Amino acid sequence: MTRNHIPSIKSVFLYEDDIGILTQEEKALGKNFKNLSIIIITEENAKNAVGEIKRNGYVSEDFLGKVYLAVKYSKNNAHEILAAQSTESEKNIHIRYFEDSTTDSKIKNILLKEINTQWVLFVALNFLFSKEELLLVNDDIKHQPCVSYNFPVLISKDSNRISMNGSLTLEYSDYQIRLDKKVTEIIFESSIEQQSFYFSGFLENKAHLINHLIFSNIGYFDENLSFGIELIDFSIRLRNSGLFIGNSKNSIIEKHKIAQHDFKKAETSFDTKLLTHSLNSFQNKHNVLLSDNIISSICGKRNEKLSESDTIIEKLDFPIKKPKIALIIDAENWAFANIANQLKKNLSSYYDFMIIPTQLISNLHHVLMMTKDCDLVHFFWREFIRAQNNSYYTLYNKEIGISDIEFDERFIKGRKFTTTIYDHLFLSHDEILERQSFYNEKIVAYSVCSSKLFKIYNDISCYPSPKIVTEDGVDLTLFKPVNLTRFNNIQDRELVVGWAGNSKWAGDIEDFKGFHSILKPAVEELQMEGLSIRLELADRQNGFIPHTEMVNYYAKIDLYVCPSKIEGTPNPVLESMACGVPVISTDVGVVRDAFGPLQKEWLLAERSQKALKEKLRKFYFERESLISNLSNENIETIKKWDWSIKSQNFKSFFDSVL
Repeated sequence: MTRNHIPSIKSVFLYEDDIGILTQEEKALGKNFKNLSIIIITEENAKNAVGEIKRNGYVSEDFLGKVYLAVKYSKNNAHEILAAQSTESEKNIHIRYFEDSTTDSKIKNILLKEINTQWVLFVALNFLFSKEELLLVNDDIKHQPCVSYNFPVLISKDSNRISMNGSLTLEYSDYQIRLDKKVTEIIFESSIEQQSFYFSGFLENKAHLINHLIFSNIGYFDENLSFGIELIDFSIRLRNSGLFIGNSKNSIIEKHKIAQHDFKKAETSFDTKLLTHSLNSFQNKHNVLLSDNIISSICGKRNEKLSESDTIIEKLDFPIKKPKIALIIDAENWAFANIANQLKKNLSSYYDFMIIPTQLISNLHHVLMMTKDCDLVHFFWREFIRAQNNSYYTLYNKEIGISDIEFDERFIKGRKFTTTIYDHLFLSHDEILERQSFYNEKIVAYSVCSSKLFKIYNDISCYPSPKIVTEDGVDLTLFKPVNLTRFNNIQDRELVVGWAGNSKWAGDIEDFKGFHSILKPAVEELQMEGLSIRLELADRQNGFIPHTEMVNYYAKIDLYVCPSKIEGTPNPVLESMACGVPVISTDVGVVRDAFGPLQKEWLLAERSQKALKEKLRKFYFERESLISNLSNENIETIKKWDWSIKSQNFKSFFDSVL
């Protein structure tokens, strides 16, 4: 490894509650590396490996970290067993011996459970850094806070080019989905100040640094995977958890020639059955094949022999068809449409989605016929599919010349219909009994959008329990803080209170949204008292604001108010939080789950005009001291609600049914 400089983008600060990246010490690896453990897995004999470790400065008084040397040996080779037993652990070096049939992923997991340092460096023996070179990594962690890091590779000593792991990409051809690695070559600058930071989509086999705490967050390495495939799987799990892989810009790896002894040993110990098992396990886990490029990089020249014998190709070279799921929404550009689009965006690597708005296709039987080839049909509004036995559809069947029995046989029998509960409607005794057959016979499963609804439906004895809580998320690439400097002079101007939605939703029954009966009169009374306060509305009744432009609306307001009665997920609350806007809300749906400690203090004790008026008055007079703290808390708390994370609950739900 050598000091060098890599171009990159601006530092992105990532925060995880369980990791606390933004609160780390000045020297992340600790004084004299006390916060670092190094794991080296090798088939080299222990004596030679220890010598290499010593040459790089890891057996010295000023190195307080730990080195775990995992030596793999053949149980059929008496000479190797004797050599293994003859080398003992030294200061800072803990030697462990494993039979060569033990996978690297299992070895890593065993050693990780012994380690108590914050950081763990996994490195191949022939790419081991010197202690002095490793010291530079402290600067990378300080300026590009991530939970894991790669070290770019110098292509040649005569070149100013380096190669860096890019992204994992999906390729589709001949009915097969394959996962491939993309590697980028970059010209690096001569001055460290000219470099930015790059992020990678997957961990580098040769060397990578991981925050130890992340294993308790997303789990250890998958022991069914080996040959570096476990790193691809781990990288996918990092990405699905919204975590980043950074790259060192202070240090890069120089390519070294692998010793002839190691190369020959690798040749003789290569286990095609183990590779086949790893590839099959990865495919079953992620429903995707690995590309020929990845397999070739694992096998090297041996891939030709594998191809000739069809050891792997026979097992893996067959068409992969993703399950097809129809998402039935009410209208385009509205709440259910936003959810469906996010599922399509985040889960299309697993499923083929078809989105059908009933605003355009209002006939249920049309929808059922359109989706007859789908493996699953998910209705966001449960009453739409419940109306299937309505006399209107019986008449429609007659008009198209098909009997009800034939229609059921062709388009309903044996199919999988699901729904999600997003509201607190239809919960009276009579309404529950009226829908008993629907929940027990017509749908195969259902989810709910909040923990509150889960408890309610789980306690209904004549209904099956909900499968899972599938909370809504928020797209943090779309909703982000804009113009927060407006809060700097908050005390010297009027307070702008926001509300978004359809103020006439079910208005003929009750003011469920609370705009007309609670929010509007509360603000008007405060204005009559002389408070400088006004409403800024995004009311569907006054015109439509595209979802992609709502971030500009939130940039105009100082406070968002949600006085709803029965919503499962008031999405504007999540969007406001993502934009750094404080919120006053009823304790409705997911609101309590989404709020942080400070924001929870602004939940209404009761849903009434009087209670809201008092909260608004309190906020008005204390806003100068409150608003920044609430804004900052919301920005941090909402990160766990990004759609890239929340969509995984829908994946679990769909998989449980499919």
